[in-house]
Amino acid sequence: MLPPIVENTIFDSLNESLQYIDILFDHHVTIYITDTEKILKILCSDKLSLRSKEGEPTPKAGAPGKALKSGKPVVEILPKELYGVPFRSYSIPIKDNNNNVIGLLLAAESLENMDKVLTLSENVSSSLKKMSLASNDICGEIQKIVDSNSDTYNALNKANNNVEDTNEILKFIQGVSSQTNLLGLNAAIEASRAGDSGKGFSVVAQEIRKLSKSSSESVKKINSVLKEITGSMELVTSSINKSNSNFEAASSAIEEITSSIQELSSTAEILKELAKKI
Repeated sequence: MLPPIVENTIFDSLNESLQYIDILFDHHVTIYITDTEKILKILCSDKLSLRSKEGEPTPKAGAPGKALKSGKPVVEILPKELYGVPFRSYSIPIKDNNNNVIGLLLAAESLENMDKVLTLSENVSSSLKKMSLASNDICGEIQKIVDSNSDTYNALNKANNNVEDTNEILKFIQGVSSQTNLLGLNAAIEASRAGDSGKGFSVVAQEIRKLSKSSSESVKKINSVLKEITGSMELVTSSINKSNSNFEAASSAIEEITSSIQELSSTAEILKELAKKI
């Protein structure tokens, strides 16, 4: 049992209750009992020391002064800048049987744990928002790559169509070359039949056949090159299709991650608001 602080049953009863109040608040509360003039009793918590001593004048500023004047309880939250730890201040008027204010029950509850939770939730919320923005940026970049691949794919399709058109032209040239070669052969036969009078025509026939042969060989080389180009374009097209498929899968996965991050961010915001209400 604590020794009586004054010859007053009200104050003595409060004094007896201090040890239980301390347990109730898990030793996170500092409690003052005052009359209207001085501090009568202090139960100081290891978690929160307000640097006051018994016998010092009753604080009249701030919440205690309001409670003394109004006769009503005043509750405030004070920042950690004042005493190094944030705390909730309770200023409760003590009244006699005639309802006159004869003192104060002052309690300061440490909010250090709440502050840690609040800081942690704010940090988590901030980090999640940054992660969400980063995920959105990645999705945006992936979409740009997919769009770029689509443009390349379209360009390859156009190039492939041009190759097909070129093949048609080459077939035509090959046909003309064959016909020219046949005409040259016929001209050579006719020149040989004409004898000396057909010698000049024979030279022309030879040049025509040379041109036909040269054209035919050029067409074959061009066909070979075009086949290689077509093969390369098909490989590139296949690669683009595969990469687009992979990018789309990655984008879908990132969107799911972003959705989860946003849910976690919402949860962190809720925790932050709950921490403020602790």
